[in-house]
Amino acid sequence: MRLSDEIVYGICAAVLVVLIIFIYLIMGSYTEYVEIESFYADSFVDIPEDDIELKPENIQVYDQAVNVQNATRDRNDDRQRADDYNPQRMTPDQIEQKLRAEEAQMLEEA
Repeated sequence: MRLSDEIVYGICAAVLVVLIIFIYLIMGSYTEYVEIESFYADSFVDIPEDDIELKPENIQVYDQAVNVQNATRDRNDDRQRADDYNPQRMTPDQIEQKLRAEEAQMLEEA
């Protein structure tokens, strides 16, 4: 059984009218602005500026000689890194050689 065009248009118009009325009623319920208190309002503490002083007991000094030594050791390391294996750093000739070697290996295995 096929629905006639008038019935389809009537159903679409009814759905549209109900949707417009629904939106109008929803928008009418938002007439006033309600401010919600922040959850963190009580967690902040005002510190007077007199208490924010740089005192010797508040200064923490790190032993930086170890970090410099490690940085120097890392720079002088001659081992091949994982970054050197990055395929984007390979030249087209290297890529072609690698592919030919893999192809030859697959042919031998087959």
